[in-house]
Amino acid sequence: MTTQFVDVGGDGEFVIAPRVTARAVLPLPPLRAGGDPVELDLLYVSGPPAVVAAAVDRLGDYLAEVMPGIVGFFRQHAGEPTSAPREGE
Repeated sequence: MTTQFVDVGGDGEFVIAPRVTARAVLPLPPLRAGGDPVELDLLYVSGPPAVVAAAVDRLGDYLAEVMPGIVGFFRQHAGEPTSAPREGE
């Protein structure tokens, strides 16, 4: 955690505010045998702790929705059968 000076109200009077940074990366298997591992950058947010916590919480909710599609994509490209539903199926 770091701190920053914030000019509240634009009047030149500053307060010290805490600032945190969060980064989320999803490691994925290589698309081809012997290929390089893939990292999917999901989130990079820096700000007040409450804002960062809310962003991380929302990312968790979103990942629950999209992970089946991501897993299906990688299975399909690896030649494995996929059980992830496709759009419109």
